[in-house]
Formats: sequence, C-alpha cells, structure tokens
Amino acid sequence: MQNVTGSGSAPNEFKDAPCLADGFTNSETNSTWFKWTCKDAGSLTFVLTPLNAPDDLDFALYELNGDLNTTNRTLLRCEAASCKGQTGLKEGATDISEPPNCDKGQDNWLAPVQLEAGKNYLLGINNFTIGGNGFRIEFGGTSTFEGPVADFEILSDTVFCREEQIGIKDLSHNSTGTIEKIQWIFGQDATPSIDSIQETKQFLT
Repeated sequence: MQNVTGSGSAPNEFKDAPCLADGFTNSETNSTWFKWTCKDAGSLTFVLTPLNAPDDLDFALYELNGDLNTTNRTLLRCEAASCKGQTGLKEGATDISEPPNCDKGQDNWLAPVQLEAGKNYLLGINNFTIGGNGFRIEFGGTSTFEGPVADFEILSDTVFCREEQIGIKDLSHNSTGTIEKIQWIFGQDATPSIDSIQETKQFLT
C-alpha cells in the first residue's frame, strides 16, 4: 500500500475499539480496511512496516458475526501504541490490546489470533501520522484465506501440433468476490485472441 490519505466517508469506524477511540475526535485519520474469509483454521500473524520509518501505525482486528458485508463484529485485537516502526501480531507476544503512548510494557506487538474455518474477519489499519505514507503488510501463521481458484479445461486433443488452434475453457472462480480481469500469458510468440472473462472459450494460435 503505497499511499493512505484520509478516513473515507465514515471517519469514525474505530469507535468500538477502545484503544483507538477517545470519544472526542474521529477515530480514523488515514485508514485502510481489509476483509477475508478463513479457509483453513490456524494461527494468524502479520507484520506492518511503515514506508516512512517514523510513522505511527495502529490497527484493530475483528471477527465478523455474519457475512463479509455485515457491520456486526467482535473486536479481537486493538493496537494503538506509538512506539514507531513495525507493529502487528507475532509469536511470543501476549497482549491483546495496547493503549496510546509507548509506556513501560508496550512494544507495538500483540498476540496471534486463532482463526476458524469459514468465519470472516476484518482488519483496519490507521496511519496516525499525517503525511499520506503507506505501509507493507506480510501475513504469517498457519491459517489460510479463501481466494480465487484457477481452473481451466483444455477443449482440444491432448496432442498439439505447431500452428494448431487450442481451445481453453476458463472455469476459475472466486467465492469471496468477483474476478474483474484475467490476463493470459502463454509464453513467447503466443497470441491470445480474447482476454475477456465474459467469454468461456479462450483461443491462441
């Protein structure tokens, strides 16, 4: 995420996260939100690295009590310490929340979360520092996320000859969203004639 500027049309979506909401000002300054469905149960860790090292990144992690579009949610982790630098969930950390400032016992890190298969989760990340700088996020742990599944059927014979036309049927799907675009790369000198996901057959010569 190269740049994060502003808090969107609803600038107080951290109001249910005690470490981030003071009750007097909007809880978001420069925020980004991610949501996903857990495929395989297991632990979740992640590392947030500000692209501008002195920036103060905060976050809140929720379990969604319904589908990905619900606003009904349960707070799992809340991080608002201003210790600067990297932050996130990591093995060995034991806190589930850290308030603002960087007092004794605060280190920017919270304990991993155990995700459950089929459940939905929401992660809100806020750059408290004004400047519009972005961040990198690296996920870890043993859990996996639902996502696009690539699936193709070859419609031609299994033996291919030079200059022969080959038909490919795209059966790829995404259970958590819409596949907006597919880019076909068949190798050097190949020429796909169609790259629209509305077509079921793709041809190259």
